[in-house]
Amino acid sequence: MSAFPVSGGIITEPAFELGQALHLHRLACGLSLRRLAAQLGLSSHSGLVDYERGVRIPPEDLLPAYCRALKVPSDYLGELRQRALLEVAVGKVAGSPAAAHGGSSEVLSVTLMSLRTPMARVEGLTAIIGRFREIVAIGLILGAEELVIAARRVNPDAPDGRC
Repeated sequence: MSAFPVSGGIITEPAFELGQALHLHRLACGLSLRRLAAQLGLSSHSGLVDYERGVRIPPEDLLPAYCRALKVPSDYLGELRQRALLEVAVGKVAGSPAAAHGGSSEVLSVTLMSLRTPMARVEGLTAIIGRFREIVAIGLILGAEELVIAARRVNPDAPDGRC
């Protein structure tokens, strides 16, 4: 079980929405963080604080227990989680500050493939393509040399000519 870090100080809107949903449903059920942690089978409540703040995204294997404890449908939290993961993946592809924390294109492909409907996957890809267009536009303004330098800073291990 491992949670995905969202970013150092930058919380994406979908991660914030997921965190708010977890927080509000916990309060509506009258559960303290410690009591919820016990119901989820966790030894500590500190990770739950990060999930509710949108700083980290809870792991998939924790969602069924969350849904039972908070009395919410599994697809509700699942969709919110997938949107948050997609935003992290889009940030990684686009080289945004959210890309600063671990992960790879595997996160992107797993996230896209786990979206339940073809339309949700199309929306995810549309968001990624939109970010690529922004990058290309910036590259045209800055010039190719500066774009390559910036890309190498984002991915210093890329072979020459591939950023």
